[in-house]
Amino acid sequence: MEQKTSSYIAIVIGTIALVVSFMALSRGGSHVSDDTLSRIQTTGKIDVCTVVYPPLVIKDALTGELTGHFIDAMNIIAQRINAGVNWHESGIPSQMEQA
Repeated sequence: MEQKTSSYIAIVIGTIALVVSFMALSRGGSHVSDDTLSRIQTTGKIDVCTVVYPPLVIKDALTGELTGHFIDAMNIIAQRINAGVNWHESGIPSQMEQA
C-alpha cells in the first residue's frame, strides 16, 4: 500500500514537472520562467492538460467534474499563486489502455 502511494506521488510530481517544462519550452527564450509567471499573473489562469487516470484524475460520468490527487495538487498550486486553472482533457494513448 505504501509503495502505491509513493508511486502516485512520484507520478503527480513528474506530471507537474512535465507541465511546467512544456510551458517553458513552448514560450522559448532565456527568460521563460519570468514570461510564464508574468502571463499567469496577468491572466490569473494556468492551462493544465490532463488525462482521466484514477486515482490521479477521476471524471464524474454525470457532471463531468474532475477530482483526484493530481487535480487537488494543481488546485492547491493555483490557489497559492492566486490563479485559476483551465483544464484541458486529453485522451490516453492506446499502450496505456492495454496496461
